[in-house]
Amino acid sequence: NTIVSQISPLIYCAGVFFIGYFSLKQEVIYPVNISQTKEFEILLNERKSWERLSEEQVSELKTKVSHITKTKKLYLDPYLNLPALSEQVGINTHELSYVLNNGLDQNFYQFINKMRIEEAKRILLSAKAKQLDMVGIATHAGFNSKTTFNTTFKKLTGLTPTEFLRANSS
Repeated sequence: NTIVSQISPLIYCAGVFFIGYFSLKQEVIYPVNISQTKEFEILLNERKSWERLSEEQVSELKTKVSHITKTKKLYLDPYLNLPALSEQVGINTHELSYVLNNGLDQNFYQFINKMRIEEAKRILLSAKAKQLDMVGIATHAGFNSKTTFNTTFKKLTGLTPTEFLRANSS
């Protein structure tokens, strides 16, 4: 009886893997042949021909998004998100996302964090840096956490905030 109770989970597990393996091997589940992949490539290429916005619209909106975000300093809001930014700019979230991805080659967080890091660098180089610790600088630059601040700073500048401060203190 003890042998059966020890072996039964293994038999059950083997049965599940057996059923799963042969279920996925059935042609009915994945009926696409290699010859049909060319059709998918044609469809994907056709999809690129009907883009959401024209290049001129993307260029205009790219300028508008950057200008509004910088002049109103929207990036300093730690709770800024894509819908809030799209409301400020006056376009819908899909168009804003399209403009950021295709016009600026960045996603929303990369776009905002780049501006936040520029603000943090400005603060680090000012006299205000002597009054604040790194958490204070991160907060003033619009970051919610020190970890995100340090990671993003290192990724964009190649230096940690402390290394940046030392390198530019002289």
